Amino acid sequence: MKNKLSSNSAYLNILTTLLLWSSGFVAIKIGLQGYDPGSLAFFHYFLSTLIMAIPYYFLKSKRKPSLQHIVSFFLLGLIGIGFYNIALNYGEKIVDPGITSFINSQIPMTAILLAVIFFKEKIIIFGWIGMIISSIGIFCIAYGLHQHLYWDIGIIYLLAANLCAATYTLFSKVLLRYYTSIELVFYTICCGTLFLLPCAFHLYKEIQTAPFTSTYFVIYLGIFPGAIGYLTWNNALKSLKISQASACLYAMPLLATAMSWYLLHQIPTLITFTGGLIALLGSIMTTWFVMKK
Repeated sequence: MKNKLSSNSAYLNILTTLLLWSSGFVAIKIGLQGYDPGSLAFFHYFLSTLIMAIPYYFLKSKRKPSLQHIVSFFLLGLIGIGFYNIALNYGEKIVDPGITSFINSQIPMTAILLAVIFFKEKIIIFGWIGMIISSIGIFCIAYGLHQHLYWDIGIIYLLAANLCAATYTLFSKVLLRYYTSIELVFYTICCGTLFLLPCAFHLYKEIQTAPFTSTYFVIYLGIFPGAIGYLTWNNALKSLKISQASACLYAMPLLATAMSWYLLHQIPTLITFTGGLIALLGSIMTTWFVMKK
């Protein structure tokens, strides 16, 4: 009974993460109408730090990080918060939220590749076939965006963000053996915000001139996708394998596309949307065979 409750709690956390992170792609696009990508990233995670400080303060037992783990938190904050959000924001300044989320759907597959490299995990032939299918899908997206003459830099930014997020996912799982979700999120967000501090120089001026809607959605980002989304994601990782948790996020591109259509009236072209579906199919296939193994 206890295991069933734990499993239900894990999937409830995943569902919450799915909804919050899907909405985050649209919120970033709206936020970028008033803020520079770097300023938006700092504002976003400065707010997340303030929000996460509340549950961290009331946490009864806190483990004092070792020097090795402090270094790990700084690296995770630099890569999974700092680099990831800068790359994602610059990419989404160019690419629509729906297509951005399709490229982001490759994070589980990238995490699996990193697991092969760093933890010597094995992938059967069908897993590799799934990766090839995903690559074809990304090529179709790139081809569709190429028709608008901005595919190259936008795709590069988003693939870089993909690699950063996969690294965060893989190595945060290791740290969750020693720390609670609240501790891990608070430490990594603090470190990530520290690295984003140089991006804050023009923030005061941008807050004064940005449309209210942009500021509202940046605040939304900081509280919900930023703080609560990472917290529910790490809570899920406590009970589930990375591949199981990641597989549940495959609905995110379709949700983000629907939200983008509803809120921004942005509909992907047929070829980019088809490419996104192909990439999603390949990533699901890869993760499925890894989970079965």
